[in-house]
Amino acid sequence: MMTDIYENLTLCINEIRKKTDMIPETAIVLGSGLNQYSTYIQNACIINYGELSNFPVSTNKMHHGRFIFGYVDKKPVVAMDGRIHRAGSDAYPAYENAGRRNAHPFQRSGRN
Repeated sequence: MMTDIYENLTLCINEIRKKTDMIPETAIVLGSGLNQYSTYIQNACIINYGELSNFPVSTNKMHHGRFIFGYVDKKPVVAMDGRIHRAGSDAYPAYENAGRRNAHPFQRSGRN
């Protein structure tokens, strides 16, 4: 099970790297009420969740379902514009959500 999560994350990272080589210093989750913050992200590279193999799409119609890579006050950031809901509120099993939360695909090696 953990191997599948690792392989899925590796696949997503490789697909993201084809679009941007930015390594964000900060990750931000923009849930309900926070999507306007995305307007502060400059030089944005937008990647929709649906463009990434095996990555869940947002099931909330109010969430855009995309990653926004860019800069806020010259700091590199990535924003999840529309979060993925935990098991019970949509169709994704808890172990998949735990893997995404604990093995964030934008972390640098050796950094927690």
